[in-house]
Amino acid sequence: MTYTSTTQSADKVFPGQAKNEKVLIFKKENGLSYLSANSRFIVTILIVSTITFAISYLYLNIYLALLLTVLIVLLGIILLFYFRNNSFFILTNKRLIKFIKNSLFAEHSKELKIDQINELTFTKIWLFPKLLNYWNIKIIWKDKEAAIWVRWITYPDEIVQYISRLRDFLIENPDFDYQEITPFIPRKIRKSKKI
Repeated sequence: MTYTSTTQSADKVFPGQAKNEKVLIFKKENGLSYLSANSRFIVTILIVSTITFAISYLYLNIYLALLLTVLIVLLGIILLFYFRNNSFFILTNKRLIKFIKNSLFAEHSKELKIDQINELTFTKIWLFPKLLNYWNIKIIWKDKEAAIWVRWITYPDEIVQYISRLRDFLIENPDFDYQEITPFIPRKIRKSKKI
């Protein structure tokens, strides 16, 4: 199943979502970040396509060798887009989830209840993402033994502030009606739409 990302994501549904759970932030993993994290897969595709070309060229003709090579590269690109479209970060009124699809058969997720969040930080990353205004957010558990990294994300200061305020509010008001919580909308978009 493929999920899409929008700024107003209150009606999104994801696997395992409870009935009283409202999606407040839904972000797909950034494409460049995903490509850099899966560089081994890309190198594997290039090696397999090169070997296929060499063997096909020796035993078949050049046209079939090129055709097989192009088909393997296209299959690899399709798989990468499929995996990327199924890797996302979700914040609900109850928990924070990072879901990653690494291959056709492997996927994993990290989940953290809102009240277990101890610390939120964001850091700028190397030059190219810095130029595009992408940041990393680090979310640390209360036991400080583990963390969830949300990489290459825009509006990190607003997201960190939103999550911190939501955590504090929900700890102080555990019986608050979750339907009253507004989804995250970046300040720039709120101003342009006058929300």
